[in-house]
Amino acid sequence: MANRSRSWLYRPRDAEELLASLADAAERGLSITARGGGLSYGDAALNQGGAVVDVTALRRVLDFDPAEGRIRVEAGATIEELWRYTLPYGWWPAVVPGSMRATVGGCVAMNVHGKNHARAGALGRHVLEVRVATPDGAMRTVRSGQEAEPEGPRLRDVVGAQGLTGTVADATLTLQRVHSGYLAVTVEPSGSLVETFEALDRGARDADYTVAWIDCTGSRAGRGVLHHASYLPPAHPLAGRGLGVAEQRLPLRVAGVLPRRHAWRVLRAFMNRPGIGVLNAGRYGVARLRGRARYHQTHAAFHFLLDYVPEWKRAYGPHGLIQYQLFAPAASAREAFAEALRLQRRFGTPSYLGVMKRHTAEDSAAGYCLDGYSLALDFPVGRGARYVTLMRLCRALDAVQREHGGRIYAAKDAVSVGELPRRRHPLFSSNLVRRWERGIRERGRRG
Repeated sequence: MANRSRSWLYRPRDAEELLASLADAAERGLSITARGGGLSYGDAALNQGGAVVDVTALRRVLDFDPAEGRIRVEAGATIEELWRYTLPYGWWPAVVPGSMRATVGGCVAMNVHGKNHARAGALGRHVLEVRVATPDGAMRTVRSGQEAEPEGPRLRDVVGAQGLTGTVADATLTLQRVHSGYLAVTVEPSGSLVETFEALDRGARDADYTVAWIDCTGSRAGRGVLHHASYLPPAHPLAGRGLGVAEQRLPLRVAGVLPRRHAWRVLRAFMNRPGIGVLNAGRYGVARLRGRARYHQTHAAFHFLLDYVPEWKRAYGPHGLIQYQLFAPAASAREAFAEALRLQRRFGTPSYLGVMKRHTAEDSAAGYCLDGYSLALDFPVGRGARYVTLMRLCRALDAVQREHGGRIYAAKDAVSVGELPRRRHPLFSSNLVRRWERGIRERGRRG
């Protein structure tokens, strides 16, 4: 809700219309950006003055092998449609983002990661084949381990390329075998940023999934609550249960009382500095009181927290939010994240939500994943002096990122410049590209 654009819009219904849309935009001299679910925190699917190709009508399952756990789907199919199709057969997507409304094409283009990145890698590790459309009327197929055509992209040039080397038409993915619709979840509190790092390392070693919520407010910034989850073995009492789609349905009410569709209104009352401090202290206090807790939870409930509260983003107010996600290498992440939390206090602009994960290095076009950690920070966007202060904080966080050899993730970014694929097609564009080009021009003027 923080960025808007005005664009020429195409809504192709099949691969042929997708090619025709790209060709028509090229003929009109329009730069091209693909759009799926539109769930990026930043402006990845916006293209002011250019063309946007909405691929959400391309959502068919083209092939599925339930014996091998392999599926081919069109780019507009959502993660929800994917798991609803495969879970009854005992398969779950190997990597999922925080919302099931994201599309497969968008997830491939951004090489999304999940709470299991330290163990399973990003989505690109599980992509066997992708078909991409280009403005010259070609539909190119790129496969894992296959050498590229002389002028064509390789798989690593497509996965994570943000749609800048071709528009994803469909993808073939390998799936994760699961024996139950439930995960074994362990929750533990951490009293400091140091303890949070230690708990993340344990989780990355001992669990299939691990993620940390951290309190970014006050002098105790860095304390948190960690969730670790593991698949259930074939002999577990819950094996074979929970595989039905209906059993994965998210609850209709929060805490059994408040209808989910109204939850954002309650959250809105706490979306200020005193209120978020109270919420964070309460969340940490409850976790500390309970201590180390264990329970079983459905895959959908564990993974898709963002879908629990419809329209949750509206809680941040009329000007929306931005997220700054800093990836830092293992050797310097502790120092980098401590500095990031200190900067928030110094600027008087605390993050309303902080999330940390452990990561592994990835070979993909954007190259944002490294052997280290990520810290995702959510900030409400204001106007006037409040907005200026937020941008100054982001520039200071950029400096931290550069100093520590960190990376920026384009799917989450709206204000900085991530890494761009080297084989970018000249007609594919994004606001990230424009920020990068503007930075080149500004550096030229300065020197």
